[in-house]
Amino acid sequence: ENIMQTFNTKIDGASTTIGVVVPSVTTAKPAKALTDIHHVLLMDGSGSMYPHAGQVVTSVKNIVGALPDGDKFTLIQFRGVDDYTVHMLRASCDDSALQYIDKLSRVGGTTCFSSPVNHTVEISNNSVVDENMVVHLFTDGEPVVPWSDEEELQRVLTSLDSISSKLLAVNTYGFGSYYSESIMNAVSTHYPSS
Repeated sequence: ENIMQTFNTKIDGASTTIGVVVPSVTTAKPAKALTDIHHVLLMDGSGSMYPHAGQVVTSVKNIVGALPDGDKFTLIQFRGVDDYTVHMLRASCDDSALQYIDKLSRVGGTTCFSSPVNHTVEISNNSVVDENMVVHLFTDGEPVVPWSDEEELQRVLTSLDSISSKLLAVNTYGFGSYYSESIMNAVSTHYPSS
């Protein structure tokens, strides 16, 4: 069984609560080559992220800075239904990438996970190489969409199912106290599928 662990920490001097889903060993996918992985980082840029924007930027920089040589990353910031920006596409970590990420603390809009996840599928389907992927979702809240939370979850899972053969993992990171643990847990524990 998967476990949701939450812990309090400080990032840049600010206290925050972070939730991380730890999948059980029984849900692990058969081993794939763990080189040249494409990491897709989805940053919530909605207005409610204001108190957490700096923490998310720091977290994204820490992940990008730790990527091994050969791994690439795509960075997408989302602010509502069909409102997202691809800031970097299949980039490598260098000082200019980290400096650019520092500038991504502007927030405004609403929370919609399915639009940037669907764009992740488009990026994967348009790839000229068969690549292993890890998706990272950073958010502080529940979806704010014109359909139900259940439909939003189904849209996310349906999109990710279409590239499941390429997914090594979907990691979700909840900031603050109001993220939807049930949606984040459902997404991160659905992958890797057996």
